[in-house]
Amino acid sequence: MVYTTQDLIKINKNYSDIMGKISRYLRDEKIIQLKRGLYESDKNTPGHYLAGYIYGPSYLSFDYVLSISGLIPHLKK
Repeated sequence: MVYTTQDLIKINKNYSDIMGKISRYLRDEKIIQLKRGLYESDKNTPGHYLAGYIYGPSYLSFDYVLSISGLIPHLKK
């Protein structure tokens, strides 16, 4: 799941040093920093899912979605 710093602050509102808590999460590999202020808790999240969070606006082409869904064969380059 993707979290912002604000999300982590809300989740851990009982901690006085939230940035220290985030640092411990990072050190213990409970979360991964995608970019400043954006974190992911699952290492297996597909890149195409994260792309919209990392750089926006972004989109997935219709052909790509059909291809990863298995509805059309993979396109040759």
